[in-house]
Amino acid sequence: MKKLIILVLIGILAIPFYSTAQQRRGGNRDEIEKTRKNVYARVLVLTDDEAAKFWPVFDKMQQEMEVVKMEQNKIRKAMRDNYATLSDTDLDKNVQEMMNQEQKALDIKKKYYPEFKKVLPMKKVALLPRAEREFKRELLGKIKQLPDDGE
Repeated sequence: MKKLIILVLIGILAIPFYSTAQQRRGGNRDEIEKTRKNVYARVLVLTDDEAAKFWPVFDKMQQEMEVVKMEQNKIRKAMRDNYATLSDTDLDKNVQEMMNQEQKALDIKKKYYPEFKKVLPMKKVALLPRAEREFKRELLGKIKQLPDDGE
């Protein structure tokens, strides 16, 4: 059980670090979103009509996901800042809350899946996870190219 908690804790601390890394390095949210849209458009090969229907649904989902990510970042920061003084009970609560937030993110994706099927062909809906992976890969590449600011 302890091994499982340790693995979950490591996983939680490693999950989407790109947003906090971008913030620390003064990243521009507009540029991140521009990159996301470029990658998605490239991977999904959206027609003008598909794009007109897809982006409003996608943007709405992203707004909901942002709330979850902010909560995850808050929990992650509290754990990082107070790790040495947190009791096992407190750590357990934080790990449980991180898993709850991950479940919320999954629930949001499941909620929007039928919406995406309404506006895109199924072959393109099936490419959404690939587009997200490509986006993260490209964003991480950009972050690695940023000059180190002495942290």
